[in-house]
Amino acid sequence: KEFNILEKENEAIWFLNNNLVVKYSDSEKFIKKRVLRQKILKKFTPKIIHTKKNFYTYKKIKGKILSKCINPVLFVKLLKYLEKFWFPRVVDKKKFEKNCYKFYKNKTLERVSLFLKNNRKYDKIEKINNIKIPKISTILNNIEWKKLSRGISVNFHGDLHFENIIFSKNKFVLLDWRQDFNENLKVGDLYYELAKIMHGIIVSHERVLRQQFKIKQLNKQSYVDIYISSNYKKILKLFEKWII
Repeated sequence: KEFNILEKENEAIWFLNNNLVVKYSDSEKFIKKRVLRQKILKKFTPKIIHTKKNFYTYKKIKGKILSKCINPVLFVKLLKYLEKFWFPRVVDKKKFEKNCYKFYKNKTLERVSLFLKNNRKYDKIEKINNIKIPKISTILNNIEWKKLSRGISVNFHGDLHFENIIFSKNKFVLLDWRQDFNENLKVGDLYYELAKIMHGIIVSHERVLRQQFKIKQLNKQSYVDIYISSNYKKILKLFEKWII
């Protein structure tokens, strides 16, 4: 209960004797890539000390999960740290944009298709918070995928939110890094990193776990309300200003 972990069917995590972390996945490929990426990310992440086909282990970092201690001052400090983490990686521009295109478009279509397979009833024109929303297919067709794919190639984490960052001894440590960016282990898109942080501020894991959101459905009207604390609202404004 003390850990804000969103459970997944194919992954698990254990904390042993309060000093070891064991990560499991049913995919051997996933574990292999995670281990390889840790060697690339090095000092920014905990060092993996033991591996098996479906597991890896690292020493537990003593510190605070950022979601438990984040404030505007600490957030500015985090951004300065991330500026060093997001160092540029020189790549073929056209090749990288093609990679971004596959990552954004193909991944999105796959996930939406999987969702609609069991939830076809949700694909309809309706009003959400008094805003008329078209069908999902219409929304996806209107996305400028090529424009979206003009990424900035950097060293990347891939799942940056406050639950995956520990503040320890006045330093930041990054956890649960993504295994690849469309099969690339070294290069990711800076915009994806920024979007992950923003998503974590607006829809934090903690709020989801505590069920601090409301969804009402009345005929063709839906209302969604997600709780955002005054602290997070300040951080969001800071972040938007910093991005600009």
